[in-house]
Amino acid sequence: MATYVISDIHGEYGKFMELLDIIHFSDEDILYVLGDVVDRGKNPVKTLLKMMEMPNVIPIAGNHEQMMLECMSVLINEVKDENSIKEFAEKFSDDMFQKLYA
Repeated sequence: MATYVISDIHGEYGKFMELLDIIHFSDEDILYVLGDVVDRGKNPVKTLLKMMEMPNVIPIAGNHEQMMLECMSVLINEVKDENSIKEFAEKFSDDMFQKLYA
């Protein structure tokens, strides 16, 4: 049994899986993930879900997870019904962010 500690995966699912292969991670091992699983990479949700389904992987929220949770909380409180969700999804785009930085 080995104990591992990593951080800053940033949604890089492929690299996370490659790392597990490199260390020959087994069911007897324990992996602590010290935050920053989400943000930047291509597959943050897939990466986080994979970690959550592995009982011997212990993800600990970092500042990027905190920002994500705060954002989700605001969206959930503002977008309460199906029509609001559709409206938000239609308007949510890269153009929205380009206008913010203009």
